[in-house]
Amino acid sequence: MRPADAARALGVSGPLTVMFALGALSAHAQVPRKVLVDLATLTPDHTSTIEVSIMEPFNVYLANRAPALRYRTVADLTIGPGNSRPPDRALHLANDIGLVPEQYRHPTMAATAPCDRLRQKLLDIAAIEKERLVVEADQDLKNELGSGECTSQGDRWLLTEGLELAVRPAVGHMTYALAPGDELRLAIERLNAAGAVDH
Repeated sequence: MRPADAARALGVSGPLTVMFALGALSAHAQVPRKVLVDLATLTPDHTSTIEVSIMEPFNVYLANRAPALRYRTVADLTIGPGNSRPPDRALHLANDIGLVPEQYRHPTMAATAPCDRLRQKLLDIAAIEKERLVVEADQDLKNELGSGECTSQGDRWLLTEGLELAVRPAVGHMTYALAPGDELRLAIERLNAAGAVDH
C-alpha cells in the first residue's frame, strides 16, 4: 500500500479515540459496510485503528455504549485535492444518540419471582454508565434467560427486547465512501442525564 493510500481516513477525538486507515480499492459494494467502533475496548491513552477500503461505502456504529448515557458524535469531512465534493451539509454533521425507550429501561412486568429478579438485572444494565461493564452484564442476562427460570412468555419477550435495545449498536452518522486524500474526523462525547459532556 502506497503511503498516500495509507493516509488517515477517520480519527475520533475526545475522551475516546479510533483511527480509520485506507486500505485496498473497494469493489464498490452497493450495501454500506457496518463499521463498529467498540466503546468498551477504547481507552483515552490509546488510538485503535480500523481499515476501510478506498471508495467503500460504510456507516459508523457505536457498539457497547453505556445505556444510561447519551452520546454526541460530530463528523468533519475534509475532501482531498481534485476529489468530488459532497453537499455542504455532509462536511460537518452533529448527531445525538439518545437513551433506549423508557418502557424498556423500566419495564412493567408480572410479579413472578424468577422473572422479577431478571427484570432487576435489566434495570441494572439500563443504569450502567461505563462501557466496559456492558459486555459482561449483557452476557450474564442472556445466560439467565437461557436457563428457563423465567417461564412467562410475555415477560421473557419484554426482557429479551429490552436487552436487545439496551445493547444494540447505534448508528453514528450517514454513509461515507472515502477517496485517497479524504479525511473524516469523528469526535465522540458522552453526555450525562442533564445533557452535559461527561468524561
